[in-house]
Amino acid sequence: MSMYVNEGFLRALRLHFESEIKKYQATLDLFLSNPTAVADHATLMDDMKELTKQLAAAKDALNTLNDHYPIKGTQGKRIIEE
Repeated sequence: MSMYVNEGFLRALRLHFESEIKKYQATLDLFLSNPTAVADHATLMDDMKELTKQLAAAKDALNTLNDHYPIKGTQGKRIIEE
């Protein structure tokens, strides 16, 4: 794609999705490794399902961004592996 894209905005978008991915992973890790730390056990399964969906959406968004606006030298490479 030959369209000019501001590198600062691309970097900010990548960092946003990367931080979302880390946040969802950390929360899921906590839920799975220490469920007693979760205050409301009644919704634990629903909360984990929602976090999994949010994690998938963030990974998909980052991969879509990288597919259409790859980092120089990474054409064809996915940043987040499936």
